[in-house]
Amino acid sequence: MNLDDFGDVNRINAPIEERRDGARFNLTAMISVLMFLLVTFVMFSLALTNVGKMDVNIAGGCGGCGSHDPLVVQVSENTTVYINREPYDISDLPQKIASYKEECARTGHVPRVLVSGDDRARYALLARAIDHVKTAGIEHMVLESTYRMTGR
Repeated sequence: MNLDDFGDVNRINAPIEERRDGARFNLTAMISVLMFLLVTFVMFSLALTNVGKMDVNIAGGCGGCGSHDPLVVQVSENTTVYINREPYDISDLPQKIASYKEECARTGHVPRVLVSGDDRARYALLARAIDHVKTAGIEHMVLESTYRMTGR
């Protein structure tokens, strides 16, 4: 075996200007192949997607509520409870819920109560407010889990 069998070894280390043997990188062919693969992927992904429609019953509405707003009970620090943004003591809550329930019965609306707590609320007071709502016989009660500023 001879070094001449491998071609001109010095030609490999030669500067680019001297290497004019016709070997070029064909970028057009590579772009064509990539475009074909991209189009194929898009077509197959669209074919695999089931573009159907399904009716979903969302459990958010209640029959006969209309545009009636719920009673908002926000528990705060000590024994303060905000009922529709008005401050009350927790001991006033059963009476307020009962009067709200009577008003809903009179107007034909379904009584709904939203219970939330602010950043100053204690868990025991929040549980007590929930118990008052359940004891009053309110069937539609929502517990809000997002942050609310005091009295808002």
